[in-house]
Amino acid sequence: MGAAKKLTGWYSRIEEHNIPVLFIREPGTGEFGELMRDLLLHNKKYDLSPQTEYALLTANRTHLVSDVIVPALEKGTIVISDRGIESSIAMQGGAAGAITAKAKGKFDSLSTDDIVEIGARVLPSYYMQPNGLVLLSLSKKERQARMKAKAATQGLDKIEQRTLEYSDAVHDGYIALESLPHATVINAEQQLEEVWRQARPILFGPDHA
Repeated sequence: MGAAKKLTGWYSRIEEHNIPVLFIREPGTGEFGELMRDLLLHNKKYDLSPQTEYALLTANRTHLVSDVIVPALEKGTIVISDRGIESSIAMQGGAAGAITAKAKGKFDSLSTDDIVEIGARVLPSYYMQPNGLVLLSLSKKERQARMKAKAATQGLDKIEQRTLEYSDAVHDGYIALESLPHATVINAEQQLEEVWRQARPILFGPDHA
């Protein structure tokens, strides 16, 4: 189950506790986000480099912050996103970005420092380092099984169709972020209720443990 679907599944539980929260999908929230999502994931006319992917994601993030996140925060709403700048570190930078760049015949790729430096110039500090970061981990066997099931039932987007080497590099890139002071890795192969129990205080604070 993907991160966005887990967030959707948790929404009813949050309503029970009357927690003011806004879930956002990145990219995809709002009309502009849907346009970016189509370019990045579905429009096969464009085979994008890691640099182009990151540029589009950065444009989407600046728009998301100004038009969605800031108004929600001003109302006292907790904002939870299925992805963030960490996604670009894992997917467009490092080993995963190098694999994509090489496949396009380009051997230059974005470093983590590149991604963080560019992001810090155009995004607020609370976006670059949120209060909490949940990293959902799956074994290679389970990732492959879930991808195979999705391919058979829903089809895969452009990024999901990349090699297993790329998928492994993305997963490892995410888990490497465990060293961040605000990050916590949770085993996503557990029952959803247990994942929710562990994630709840990270997402909403110790009062909701």
